[in-house]
Amino acid sequence: MRRFTVFRLICLIVPLLGYIRAEANETVAGDPFAVETAFTSMNTVAKPDGFHLSGFVESRNQLATGHFDRPISLRQKVQIEGVRRWRGLSAFISADASWDGAMNTWPGEHDPWRGGLREAYLTFDTNNFDVFVGRKVHRWGAGDGVNPMDIINPLDSKDPLASGRADNRLPVALASLTFSIGKMSFEGVFAPRAEVNDTPEYGSPWEPRSLHEIRASGAAGDEEKPNQWFGDAEFGGRFFATISGWDVALMVFRGFVDTPLFDIGASPGGLTFTAVHPRFSAYGLSFAKGFGNQTWRGEAAFKPDYPIQISTDPADYAPSVGEADLWQGVLGWDCDIDGKYYLNVQMFTDQQSRDDAAGKRRWSGLAYEISGLWRLDALKAGLRGKLYAAGDGALTELFFDYDVNDRWKTSVGLMIWRGEANGVLGEYDDNDFFYLTLRRVF
Repeated sequence: MRRFTVFRLICLIVPLLGYIRAEANETVAGDPFAVETAFTSMNTVAKPDGFHLSGFVESRNQLATGHFDRPISLRQKVQIEGVRRWRGLSAFISADASWDGAMNTWPGEHDPWRGGLREAYLTFDTNNFDVFVGRKVHRWGAGDGVNPMDIINPLDSKDPLASGRADNRLPVALASLTFSIGKMSFEGVFAPRAEVNDTPEYGSPWEPRSLHEIRASGAAGDEEKPNQWFGDAEFGGRFFATISGWDVALMVFRGFVDTPLFDIGASPGGLTFTAVHPRFSAYGLSFAKGFGNQTWRGEAAFKPDYPIQISTDPADYAPSVGEADLWQGVLGWDCDIDGKYYLNVQMFTDQQSRDDAAGKRRWSGLAYEISGLWRLDALKAGLRGKLYAAGDGALTELFFDYDVNDRWKTSVGLMIWRGEANGVLGEYDDNDFFYLTLRRVF
């Protein structure tokens, strides 16, 4: 009841604030997969010193084409953002509240309410040092849509969609220090407690079939998440330089696997499947360079002794979680034609070293976008998605993003999933849906 009252108050206050202060959010050029191009967050826009309030009210509706009685999402959301700048010091805070009526149609019991503090951090910038502390989405890597080294923030299991868009990542508490000299910089990142993906809720459209079967059988055990402050810390470092026009970065990271693996054990009631998040290390390289209206970029990662699922069948009499060396690579190209037409292609491949893994030793594919601007550049329309080789599936999205004016934005489209039942994307071939999103920014 308290959540409902708070949400109603926010819904009342936010539109009023919008009329008091209406500032259009600027669209930031760059990776089309890394941000929602139709809806840009206020904290990406440079502001003068002083306090600035911003945010949005949004209705996001995803209706499954095969079962209208069980929609994918009917999320109604309010988000408020505030930034205060004073010389080199900046403070940013954001909070949101949402209600998703679709959850009332899913099997099982679900709480459709969600909200609270999202990001809150302080930054201090000088000519040579940048210091950051707080709760934030902190991204690494140069890939578009596939980023092997974008592993600091967990995925939002309640809203996992995307070709890697920023709002499908959840903020984490961390501190970073960056030292810059000339065209080089050194960055250190420290998260005092790791945060990992939540397992998708029972009955959710994003619940993997294998996990649903384990839960339905009553064999699901507890989840062992890293939760000790400083004892379960994550940390990493990055060296960045511009060399002959190429932006090059070397990265190293030590942390926990975000997506849970399942360890099979025995209990008085029978077998149990416990979700675990083992530690791992990662080493990466990224590069990017623009040539006129084109950009070439790439990313590579090596993750030695990476935790993988070996088996979930107790009849195998084998360890259920093992380790394998994992190599990942991305190579991409994008082209902007007269600022109106855009083409982006990113090829990727992953390969691990064990034959007895529950999945394949190698998988590969490409992410793409073909789009254009019309109606005085207010309408963006196109096709984007991912295509995997060897039957692992395809994700295809036809989209139309329209800026009605500086305050009102809308997006409509169709998303289609295809693939074999045990493939990477075939898990979700029942999730084809139409979507309509309306947003008012202020």
